[in-house]
Amino acid sequence: SGTQEKTITLELAVRTARLLDDRYNVLLTREDDRHLNAHERMQRANMNRADLFVSIHLSNTAPGHAFIYYYKPPGRRPANGGKSNRMHWKTSPLSQTGQSRNAVDRYLAEFSKSFSDTRLHQTGAPILFLEGSTMPAFMIEPLSIISLPGEKGRLKALLDNHAEILADSIHLYSSDLN
Repeated sequence: SGTQEKTITLELAVRTARLLDDRYNVLLTREDDRHLNAHERMQRANMNRADLFVSIHLSNTAPGHAFIYYYKPPGRRPANGGKSNRMHWKTSPLSQTGQSRNAVDRYLAEFSKSFSDTRLHQTGAPILFLEGSTMPAFMIEPLSIISLPGEKGRLKALLDNHAEILADSIHLYSSDLN
C-alpha cells in the first residue's frame, strides 16, 4: 500500500508521548523523518539518563500476532565451534533485565485487555535495538504492516488505541517502582 514502517512507528510514538507528557519528561529519539541507527538511538537515551526505553516497530506477519522483546544476551559459542545465528549479534550486559521484564509484563497485561484474540510472543533475545541500554528497555511489534487498515480514520483509531495501551503500561510500570 506504500505505507512505511517509519511513518507508522513515529506516529505511534508521538501519540504515546502526548499521553505521557503531563506526568513524565518524554524524549523521543526522533521527531521527524530522519534516520538514526540503533547505536545512536541508545546513545541518546543513555546520555539523557532515561528511566525506560521503548523501541517501537511493526512486524511483517499475518494479522493476529504481536511480538514483545526484552534484551537478553546470547548464549556462549557452541563448544564444538559450530555456527549460531546468535553469534552475529553484538553483546553488552544489561543489568536491568528484571525491570525490563516487569515493564514487558505490564505492557502484555494492558495489550491483552484490548486484543485478547491476538497471539502474543514474548521473549528475551539479543535485540540490536536494545543493545547498550543502561536503563530498563523493551521492544514491541504490536501491529503488522501488512494488515494495517487503509482507511485513515480506522488507522488513526487503531494507533490511538495502541498509544493508550503503551501509555497505560508505562504508568503501571512506573507505579510499581514507587
